[in-house]
Amino acid sequence: KLKILEIDLVTGLSFKTYCETKRPDTDTKRYLVIASWLKEQRQIDSVAIDHIHTAYRHMGWATPDDPGQPLRDMKSKRGWFNKGGTKGSYDINHIGMNEVLKMPNGG
Repeated sequence: KLKILEIDLVTGLSFKTYCETKRPDTDTKRYLVIASWLKEQRQIDSVAIDHIHTAYRHMGWATPDDPGQPLRDMKSKRGWFNKGGTKGSYDINHIGMNEVLKMPNGG
């Protein structure tokens, strides 16, 4: 069962503002934006499906039926994430961060 985590998504550069500049329009882009924002703004390197779900709920997006699939794909097929420090978690790497820089507003 997915959980809502206690993450401050508002203080400093808010997650909503970051999303408004990046304009992620697919689940893949949204996951990249979530992971990059958490890494840069909250020093959270490892993200799991509860982080994704929390950010999706905050933005009013519908969480995918299989929320782990985009993370698995971005690790195995695209090489944008590495295995995280805990089971079921993933760390965005410099290749993934570079994908976010290619989005609007250059990061």
